[in-house]
Amino acid sequence: MSFDVDLYLYMSWKDPTLHHPGHDFIMINDDSVRKELWTPDLYFANARKSYFHHVTVPNFNLFVAPDGTISYSSRITANVACNLDLVDYPMDAQVCHIRMLSYAYIADRVSVTWFKENPVLMNPEIELPAFTISNLTSEYCNGTYRYAVTDVSHKRDKFSCLDGRFYLKRALGYHIVQSYIPTALIVIISWVSFWIDRRAVPARVTLSFTTLLTLSTIGNGLRYALPQVSYAKAIDYWFGACMVFVFLALIEFAIVNNYMRKSEKFEKLSSKYSAEKEEIIKLPFYQHSHQEMLKLRQQSKMFNSLIGDSPTSARRRFMTRLRSFSLRGGDSESEECYTPISDSDTVSSDGLTKKDATNPDETQILPNGPDQLDSDGNPIVNPEKDEEEPAFITITKKEPDPLKRDVVPNESLSIQYLEVALLMSRRALNIDRASRYIFPIAFLIFNLIYWFYYLIIKAK
Repeated sequence: MSFDVDLYLYMSWKDPTLHHPGHDFIMINDDSVRKELWTPDLYFANARKSYFHHVTVPNFNLFVAPDGTISYSSRITANVACNLDLVDYPMDAQVCHIRMLSYAYIADRVSVTWFKENPVLMNPEIELPAFTISNLTSEYCNGTYRYAVTDVSHKRDKFSCLDGRFYLKRALGYHIVQSYIPTALIVIISWVSFWIDRRAVPARVTLSFTTLLTLSTIGNGLRYALPQVSYAKAIDYWFGACMVFVFLALIEFAIVNNYMRKSEKFEKLSSKYSAEKEEIIKLPFYQHSHQEMLKLRQQSKMFNSLIGDSPTSARRRFMTRLRSFSLRGGDSESEECYTPISDSDTVSSDGLTKKDATNPDETQILPNGPDQLDSDGNPIVNPEKDEEEPAFITITKKEPDPLKRDVVPNESLSIQYLEVALLMSRRALNIDRASRYIFPIAFLIFNLIYWFYYLIIKAK
């Protein structure tokens, strides 16, 4: 960084050759006369460029006292370099220097010192748009430097140096309006997704990606205006946190959408199984969905409370009579069975009903009507004769076609799929409801920590 400073430089030294018999100072404002006099060869060590003012005349004056003491002043504009530490940007405080020393004379020949009273003054009417000047101090920066350098030798000695320090505090108002408030509003806008219908996928996707891209654009625009430093700044932590909140809102939608897709899948399967047909569904996809449905029902505590809270308990007891037709494989032989699940039955992880059986090679099943076997040896159920008295029969194990997955459609199975679809939808809704509180509270906590650290702890 560099800054321009317009200053009035006052210098005083004593030249015995200029004493005169007068009783007052002699003023000299002719530039040709000034060039005939000796003046200190001071320069600004950290200035990129500087110049004297000559409009409308050379801006200087020189007074000579009777004893040869000279008072010299001139107007100078300098562009001075200043190294910035941007770790706390934009809540940072900087110290800039203006260093002056003799270009040719060592300290033994020319020694520069500050005036004893108020060596550095500032016009109180001057204000900076981006900074406030909190303090001005006068220090020394004497150092040892090389001079008279040749190809084979050089000299080294001390040089007298003056160091004027400017303590700057960055004005935060601009960044609050241009950076912090817009990005905070973008984060808050991303939370609107939690109140949008969880089935409105296009609206939620558009909102999430729009806020994410807008936040990235603002962050890139800010970084282009700053020096490319290798460390993170305070504004970077803010933008990073805002980006994380917006990204987590997008991830939350992805999780909700995953549950809703499962809900829609099970709802479609419920409609598929509710068809009053006696045909057997033999696609592997349906068998996999059936196993997934049973697993979700067993693992969910919400499902158990859902069944217990139903007002139509008698109908629910009927609905819990699961009718499944699944495959269980072994080393050399497998068994296919079809059985309704009674209140006393338990369902295993593979969807089969476990009953007490004394013969492991045979399974008792309770069909809903006259038992028949098709050409593959699978039982065919006639759902129109459920009112007949069931009779136990025994089916001997046979090795089925390993590529076949058979599930018989029926009303109870359809209701089970519908209940799991409702369960998935409820989970998605609960995630949205929890996010409506978790995200604002987390963002509020982050703001409290962030501003307390930079405005109070760092300020000390």
